[in-house]
Amino acid sequence: MRMTVRESAQSVSHAPGLIEDLSSGLVVGLVTVAYSLSFAALVFTGDLMPAMPLGIGSALIGAAVSAIVVARFSSLSGATAGLDTPTMAVVATMSAAISAHVARLAPSPQVLFDHVVSAIVSSTLFTGAVLFCLGYFRLGQWMRFIPYPVVGGFLAASGWLLTVGAIKVLTGHRPTLETIGEFTGFSSFGHLASGAVFALAIFVARRCSRHYAMVPLLIVAGAVVVHLAISYAGLGIEKAQHANWLMAPIEGISFWMPWRFDLWRELDWSTMILYAGELGAAAGVTAVAVLLNATGLEVDQRTNADIDRELKANGLANLASGALGGMIGNLSLNRSRLSIEAGARSPLSGLVVAAVCGVFMFYGERLTPYVPTPILGGLLLFLGMSMLSDWLIRMRCRLSPGDYALVIAIWLSIVNLGYLEGALLGVVASSVMFALRYSRIPVVKHRMTAREYSSYVERSRRDRALLNDRGARIRIFQLQGYLFFGTSNSVFEEVRHEMAKSGGAGHHVILDFKRVSGIDSSAVFSFVKLGHLHERQDWRLSYSAVSRGMSRMLASEGVVASEGGGVQFHDTLDQALERAEEELLEGVRRPNVERLTLESWLGNELDEPAAASRLVDYLERLEIDTGGSICKQGGPSDAIYLSVAGRISILLSLPDRPDTRLRSMLDHTMVGEMGFFRGAIRTASVVADQPTVVYRLDRGAFERMKRDDPLACIAFQRLVIRVLSDRLEFANREILALQR
Repeated sequence: MRMTVRESAQSVSHAPGLIEDLSSGLVVGLVTVAYSLSFAALVFTGDLMPAMPLGIGSALIGAAVSAIVVARFSSLSGATAGLDTPTMAVVATMSAAISAHVARLAPSPQVLFDHVVSAIVSSTLFTGAVLFCLGYFRLGQWMRFIPYPVVGGFLAASGWLLTVGAIKVLTGHRPTLETIGEFTGFSSFGHLASGAVFALAIFVARRCSRHYAMVPLLIVAGAVVVHLAISYAGLGIEKAQHANWLMAPIEGISFWMPWRFDLWRELDWSTMILYAGELGAAAGVTAVAVLLNATGLEVDQRTNADIDRELKANGLANLASGALGGMIGNLSLNRSRLSIEAGARSPLSGLVVAAVCGVFMFYGERLTPYVPTPILGGLLLFLGMSMLSDWLIRMRCRLSPGDYALVIAIWLSIVNLGYLEGALLGVVASSVMFALRYSRIPVVKHRMTAREYSSYVERSRRDRALLNDRGARIRIFQLQGYLFFGTSNSVFEEVRHEMAKSGGAGHHVILDFKRVSGIDSSAVFSFVKLGHLHERQDWRLSYSAVSRGMSRMLASEGVVASEGGGVQFHDTLDQALERAEEELLEGVRRPNVERLTLESWLGNELDEPAAASRLVDYLERLEIDTGGSICKQGGPSDAIYLSVAGRISILLSLPDRPDTRLRSMLDHTMVGEMGFFRGAIRTASVVADQPTVVYRLDRGAFERMKRDDPLACIAFQRLVIRVLSDRLEFANREILALQR
């Protein structure tokens, strides 16, 4: 069948992408195999070396499965996965500890191998389950709140353990004070020096060039150099293997099948339970590695990674890998960058990586005896030293002294005691440091008096003068943040100091909780003490905007509204202020003060009784029942209303929300003047809160007054200007108070 022109063109256009995926997969596959062999050598060393075929098989399965699954399900383009440095440091530490423990109990090598490999597979399955659950329940974003010094301490410890493991791979000895003499011999020094030279070569090459083929070429070139050196020294392959210059020959790469339940029954479960905590360390370090690597890739690609999706993808990869007997694998930053730089365009690249690993599984028996140990150890040494450089040297300039000290403390704790102890130290130290730093944030956001910040109730000039004169008796403390014992005690001390300075008696303290996110149980006792203080000093205490949860916590310790009104609870700060103002005014108003009539009120405001008398002739008296509407939102602004008796409220109506009270007005106030003079529609409704008497000046009456009595009109305009000036002054005082 002939291809159409269109099909031919499509096949040509797809060919470059296919070629780039294949080439990038081959390059990354080579690096992945090298990493897998290095990590297998890291884990299966010492007494575990005879089980190297199991280790290589487990490492290659973990690398191949994670490469396929992560490439397919990752939210990041070009992402690939495999065995990664931080996790392998934990696995190596766990394996060494279990190996040493089991070796004391059972001399059989097979029993030792079964315990170690079962622990490795268990860590893979457990890590997969944890990662998948984190992603499934959308907890990925919460991981971003892990303190950075804790992450730094964990990864620095992983770098140290990897470096120590690399030295053991190169020399056969773990560096300790007891074994330091072993490194003075020519053989050990030569192995260590050759690995260090290869690690240094990778470091220098990466600084000079970021070409994607640099690391694979160095691995190949390094292997060639080692073989040339062996040939020049006159060593045969067998002697080089015996001298640890080449990997020992293996009788085929083998696999540990986790579904063989008879193997699980033969395990010493007391030993497995003893080291079960290491599974949590492996899962935690892997989760952090996924987060950091995904963050690095999203910065590189200038996109946003779906952390939950990445966690689920890595979780599925490890569940599948564990079911096949593989090691832990996760999203790799460096190999993903290598894949992208090599031209990967689709998940096919990950499939090619897995294929390369698969080829080595079947033909690795022939190739492994020719793999130079200095290359594997040098690669591990480079990875370990890079992590130490990143988290112990470079971080010194980026972190505060306290944070850097925490990194060092966690690093030393993990190296000397273990991951669980380091995690415990990190949690405790981070909590203490957070509490100390948080306590430095002022818990009182604003401190004001009723002179500067009053309720949204507009009062007569006489009442405003009284509040301006006595408003300092009402003190407002707007709290913020999360309250625990240290911060709540600072509130108590500040209120106690203010009341001691002002005399206390007859004052009113308002604590506003609108910006408080939560309260600790220990913080409640500070408010209990505050209640005792107000009783002794005879001043009133109000709480506003306290949530139900915080209200229950306060009530559990007896902080409730009192019958005499000494302690009050209000839904909003405005309600608390209004109540405090009313109580203050009741105590300072002169008794038997005659209520002003409209004419006398206007006369006082205008300082022109005659003009006030003439102005009344243009007004229409209206009596409004409770709930009655004076004007409606969206209607024409065709009148100004003067309130003489009663109370009115200005309400803003919004779709799908209850009406919001913007302001309330008592007698001898004005409403509607702004829209009237601007000719705009009503932006809010005005309703009567109780039986109210208002006088209405409509547009027709105003035009007649302008024409027939210009002096009265000018006097009225002066009244409007005065009212607007008073409101502007109120707004300016409030803004100034909130900016302090």
